[in-house]
Formats: sequence, C-alpha cells, structure tokens
Amino acid sequence: MRRHRQHGFHKGHPGGPPSGAEAWRYFQGLERKLARSHLAAVVLAIVLLFLLAGLFGALFGRVNMFGGGPDSGGFRWLAAWWLGFVAVSWAGRIVARRYARRITGPLRAMGSAARSLAAGNYAVRVPKPTETELADLAGDINALAEELEQTEHQRLQLIGDVAHELRTPLQTIEGSMEALLDGVVEPSEEVFAAIAEEAARLKRLAFDLSNLSKTEEGSLGLDRRSLDLRQEVGDVIELLDHQFDAKGVNLSLRSGPSVTVEADGDRLAQIVTNVIGNALAYTDPGGSVTVDVLAEDGRALVRVDDTGRGLGQDDLDHIFERFYRVDDRAGTGTGVGLTIARTLARAHGGEISAASPGVGKGSRFEIELPVDHG
Repeated sequence: MRRHRQHGFHKGHPGGPPSGAEAWRYFQGLERKLARSHLAAVVLAIVLLFLLAGLFGALFGRVNMFGGGPDSGGFRWLAAWWLGFVAVSWAGRIVARRYARRITGPLRAMGSAARSLAAGNYAVRVPKPTETELADLAGDINALAEELEQTEHQRLQLIGDVAHELRTPLQTIEGSMEALLDGVVEPSEEVFAAIAEEAARLKRLAFDLSNLSKTEEGSLGLDRRSLDLRQEVGDVIELLDHQFDAKGVNLSLRSGPSVTVEADGDRLAQIVTNVIGNALAYTDPGGSVTVDVLAEDGRALVRVDDTGRGLGQDDLDHIFERFYRVDDRAGTGTGVGLTIARTLARAHGGEISAASPGVGKGSRFEIELPVDHG
C-alpha cells in the first residue's frame, strides 16, 4: 500500500489538503513571514558575499593598497571577505528593519487603540494587517471595541429609561403635595391613596432594578433544590387568583403530570409570577389565562396562554428588553418583569420564549427549565 506523506501545512485538515484560501492564510502567518525574512537575509548575504568577494578580490589583484605583492592572494581575499561582510551586514540590517516595521507598525496601532478604549473612546477600530496572527489580534480588538460601544449605548439608554420611569410617579407625588400645601385640594383618602400608590410604584421599580442588576451580574445566588414544578406553579396561581378576580379575568391551571426540577423556589416563583402577571396586564376583562405544566423531550415547560391583546413581530423582537411595553395601558408595571424572568430562567439553565399569531389574537409564553433526573 502506498503511503502518502502529509505536508506540514496540511495539519488540521485530516480530510485532505487545505483550500487555496487556507493555504494562503498559512503562508501569510507571522511566524512564516519571519522565517522567510531570515531566509531572505541569509540568501542575500551569501550572494552579496560571493559577488563582493570576487569584485574586491579582482580589484586588489590589480592595485596593491596594503603593501603586499600582486600574488599575495590570501591577504587580498581576506580583505575582500571583510569588506563583503560589512556590505552584507548593512544589507541585512535594511532587510531586517523593513520586516520589523511591517510587524511593529500594526502593533503600535493596536497599542494606541487599546489606550483609546481604556480612555473611553469605543468608536476606535484597527485596520487588519496581512499577517494572520496580527489580523486575528486586530479582529479581537475590534470585536472588543464593538462590544464596549454597545454596552456603553445600553448603559446610557438604561439611565434614560430609569429617569423616564422615575419622572412620572415623582411628578404625581410632587403635584399632589403642592396642591395640598396650596390648599387647591382638600386632604382626603383619595389624595393620600394616590400618593401612596405612586410611592409604591417607585418602591417596586427600585426593587426590580436591584434584582435585574444582581441577576445580570450573576451575583444573585441560587439555592437549588428538587421541586415539584406543578406544585410551585399552583402556589403562585393561588396567590395571584384574587388579582385575576378583581380584574374579571379567568385563571386556570390545567391538569398534567408531575415534573421535578432543580431550582431555587423563591426565584422560580418570581419567574412564574412575572410571566403570569404580564398575561394579566395585557388581557382585558372577560378574557382568560391558561397555564400548563408539561414534560417534553427532557424539558420541563410552564406554558402560559392568554386571550389578550397579542403581539406583533416587532413586539416579539423586543418583548424581553428593559422597560419595553407593548402599550401604555398595562397599568403600573415597571417594564422589567419579563427581563428579570428571562435572566432568572437562564441562570437556572433554562429559557423563556414568546409567540403570538398576531395583534388581538392572544399570546403564549413558555418557561423552559431542565428536568431534575435526581
């Protein structure tokens, strides 16, 4: 059987030789460019050494500049070799500096970009050099810059959103207090109740933002235990039942199997509460919210279907973003409930998804959690 010897640059391609682009990428590598530069310098040195040695040797053969006779060939060749060595050294230095500039130039650009990023200039980008390793490094720096730029944009947007959310209840409280102080309105239970409601809204916002920050930073510890998912969902529904009765929306938990999950009981209740509460907020009186607990393909699912206002495609793309609301008719929610629910679900190794056939046709939210096989 004939054995095929594999070339060095075939390494990493067990199925056969690399494509033309891959081979070019290999030969464009920094390590190989440095090797080729050294080889070029050596070849140039040998060629120049022989040429110059022959030239100076022939010259010294005609003109005796060192006092020797015309046939003192050893001395002439020694002087020729020394002069050739000096010339080759300068030529090698020029070649080495040329290749060094091709390496240090991009490195200086990357260092400058890194300093700009540290100073907060996230719009900086690094042009990609031809050397593979340097191009990869430049790509990593550009990816980091894009990520930092996006994070800064989200931070500024979050500040603006928080300021907007705080403005409305604060204006309501301020206006009510000024009216009371100026005697425009008489002190009454209704006025005090309105002020208390706005203060409670501020408290909920502060609590939700604190939870959101902790969950996104990963600093919210999870006390995982084996839990009966159906029992946990049933407890949440029992707590929320009076809110549904007050609005005139029917809430039901359909019968299904018992599913065991490994989760933090408090955080799991928060996830389910936020999702079911969102369904209540966007379902008009006379509608219904139905909850199912299922086990499918090794996953535990909590499926929440409502007959509410439904979601358009644009809403589905943004429904889990902070402070996003489908409309302003959902009451006094803080706009971060679904964001917190998804972040907590992901912290458990799960996910939350949303679907809807369209506006006015209801919606479905699914909470997915890993099954505890115990």
